Amino acid sequence: MTVTLARIKDTLGPLVIGDAGDLSVVVLGMKSLDDPAFGFLRFVDNEQALAKVLALKPTALLVSKKLATQVARISCPVLISANVMLCVARIQKTHFVDVSNPETQIHPTAVVAQSAELASEVVVGPYAVIEDEVSIGRGARIGAHCVIERGARIGARTILNPLVFIGRECRIGADCEIKPNTVIGGEGYGFAHDDQGHHHRIPQMGIVVIEDRVEIGSLCAIDRATFKETRIGEGTKLDNQVHVAHNCTVGKDCLITAGLIIAGSSTIGNNVVMGGRVSVTDHVNIGDDIQLAGVTVITNDLKGPGAYGGYPVQPLRDFLRTTASFAHVTKMRKQSRRILQHLGLSAD
Repeated sequence: MTVTLARIKDTLGPLVIGDAGDLSVVVLGMKSLDDPAFGFLRFVDNEQALAKVLALKPTALLVSKKLATQVARISCPVLISANVMLCVARIQKTHFVDVSNPETQIHPTAVVAQSAELASEVVVGPYAVIEDEVSIGRGARIGAHCVIERGARIGARTILNPLVFIGRECRIGADCEIKPNTVIGGEGYGFAHDDQGHHHRIPQMGIVVIEDRVEIGSLCAIDRATFKETRIGEGTKLDNQVHVAHNCTVGKDCLITAGLIIAGSSTIGNNVVMGGRVSVTDHVNIGDDIQLAGVTVITNDLKGPGAYGGYPVQPLRDFLRTTASFAHVTKMRKQSRRILQHLGLSAD
């Protein structure tokens, strides 16, 4: 697949704030700075990287606004942007990712119920199972060995990578992507207990709702609700190995990195950013526009906005100071013991 730099500029619109050189040059795709292949567009956002890539004599460059003064020494065509990484995302998706499906394609080994409704341009991979009353939107891709249970809904252009499980009646929006070995709508963890100490499973009768433009990594588990719904808001991105328990709600445009655990009936607001291995206990409410450092533990409501970290959770600045103090605790104890001994007091 090839495209001219002029065409790329047109599709980026106001993201491009300047250019130089012959924009009719054709590029084959995008490459990293250390790949010497010729004919590709490369992106740079600092002077050190610029010096490295210029040594490769690139075909075309996308540079950040702060490098605009360096354009005169660049011999190839250049696009200038204030948001290079957003440009990269749009260029890749618009020009160099082939998502076209000219017609519906169902692999001969796939099992598709007669009552399932598949729109045009849907692709179903080998050994996938699509049960009764499932609805799949136009241009969706269902990978090999996926299982979509009765009554589930999959939105247009959504991609289920191989080995994804979608539970009964669950709803997946448009333009989503779910990575391999992820379970959406598995049984929530709920038990009642009798006087003999035995545990009796509480049937989970609700569903999971995934709104539009959500991305979910590999090995994630999002449990169905007990009665109503577990919901992931529009535009939210989940990394690998994330567990969202039953009855939880995660807001819009959140960034949730690997290893996060959210216990049942908790609520996460909009535009929340969570570092790796954050844990949220049950029945906790986290407000909008909050950032949580990695390995933070939330046991009570957090309204924010702001940045936080640690356990017990503190404002991030206080958490960093507390962490820095740990290295001095042993020395402080020794000093305290000497002072007490000097005063004739017990150090015990």
